[in-house]
Amino acid sequence: MSRFRVFAAALCALLSSGCAFSTGFRDGQAADLPADAPVVVALTEAKLSSDFDTQGVFWSRSSSVLHSLRDQPGLVGYAVRFEIWEGRVRTMTVWRDDASLAAFVAGRIHARAAVEGLPALADARFARVRVARAEAPLPWPDVAERLARDGRGYYE
Repeated sequence: MSRFRVFAAALCALLSSGCAFSTGFRDGQAADLPADAPVVVALTEAKLSSDFDTQGVFWSRSSSVLHSLRDQPGLVGYAVRFEIWEGRVRTMTVWRDDASLAAFVAGRIHARAAVEGLPALADARFARVRVARAEAPLPWPDVAERLARDGRGYYE
């Protein structure tokens, strides 16, 4: 197949997907929980403003948070979905319990990202879901639906 056809096929795939891509679900330190163990799924959705200067800070701090995740006690796993044209980022982190999630949110790296990345946000939503370990990770369409239905806005 010619390079042009490969490029055209890749471009068509991106256009048909709305230019969205996701990381795979990456295991954390508590990934080996039994299938019937209850877990806490934290969902976030950030709609970015059009200010590219503040977006740079947002992406820098977000990268720091992602790099810190694997070392977080109680983390079962995580995934991120980027919707490029919409300027939207969704995260799904799965935790052994509320205390593990709370420690992560209050931790230095996440707290810094939340404060310094805030100017880049046009809107943000958060939700928590409790499921059995076997049900996590949630499919991305379910994440979007739960955030729209049950999510709490940052500015609410």
